[in-house]
Amino acid sequence: MSCGTVRRPMRSGSPGPIGVGGLGGAASEWAVGEPVAIAAIVARLTAERQNKPTFELESSTLEDLRSRPATFRLAIDLDVLDALLDRAQANVRSRWLNFELFPPERYFVLAPPGSEVGSFYSPRSIGFRYLPFYAATATLGGWATPQERAVDLARAYLHDSIHAATRRVFRYSEAAARGGVYRSSYGFNFRTPSGLSYSPVQIELPLRLNLGVLMDGVTVLVTGLALKGSLGAAVEGVRQSLVDDVLATAGTDHQPSAADPLATDGRRFRGQVVGPARSFLEYWSCGDDDLLTLLLRSMRDGRLRNLEAHFAAATGAAAAWRLIFMSEGWRLVKSGQNSSVHASVRQAFAFEAPTAAHREPPPPVRSSDAVGAARAAHTRC
Repeated sequence: MSCGTVRRPMRSGSPGPIGVGGLGGAASEWAVGEPVAIAAIVARLTAERQNKPTFELESSTLEDLRSRPATFRLAIDLDVLDALLDRAQANVRSRWLNFELFPPERYFVLAPPGSEVGSFYSPRSIGFRYLPFYAATATLGGWATPQERAVDLARAYLHDSIHAATRRVFRYSEAAARGGVYRSSYGFNFRTPSGLSYSPVQIELPLRLNLGVLMDGVTVLVTGLALKGSLGAAVEGVRQSLVDDVLATAGTDHQPSAADPLATDGRRFRGQVVGPARSFLEYWSCGDDDLLTLLLRSMRDGRLRNLEAHFAAATGAAAAWRLIFMSEGWRLVKSGQNSSVHASVRQAFAFEAPTAAHREPPPPVRSSDAVGAARAAHTRC
């Protein structure tokens, strides 16, 4: 990294694009590069974020919904919503880390047509979009009560808030699409200008999980667990099957009725995200360590040190993180120089100098059997 390279946090209130305060008070958005690259990144994101998004459906920001609720076609019980969010935010802060919710003026709630189920699972619920910096979810359709819409909206809003607060690093490269600006890191996953991910797509449960899927799973589990205390008892106007659906995404044994409107989509989502994440966490959790907390905090700050230590202790192999998660494609593309890809990732994104042990590591052994055997043989797990 040259002396002219700058890491610039992009915070709310500072020049440049809209930012959001990250978890624990750290900025969640960073621009990294030479000053001219920083300027290009700021200009691109500023342009992306100047215009209000448009939707095919009736929409309202959460801020407008709170100030003018009668203008939205589908009623939402805002007292229930705010009570759930207040308690959920307090739960996240007391159990895991400090946490701020997504700016309500950039959060859009969509009203699905009368024939649609809607919900957190709906294809119209596109979630957080990091370049234009907004998030959108479809509320429950006409079949639901205002209280039920509040429960589903609380889940979606909390989920998207965690995604938005996960650390993102932007870089500039002529090789990148979208005007040369690309997101080089998100949480503890990284990618090249061409879009190649540090983490392989292949999933080998319970040993290996794509890091993008893992971070989504962590987000879902934390969201469900944060809401669990408020939904443990009956909520007036909310059918139990919806409560069971939310708690099922928290990894509990609650299972909604097959006749519930959300049953099919919920079951599919849990099979694709929640189930794999739970399987991975159960396999790799060791002793009294709270792996979910380690993962969530690494999503916040982009640092790998604590995760590397956890997996090294779990397997007895210092290079366990690389053995499990580094894709062959990443090494092949990045190995034009005789240096460690992993060291460059740590130096560029983790904001700490690589240690001698990371400068010239052995090439990763892409063998599930080798890592699995190391883990099974190690007494700590």
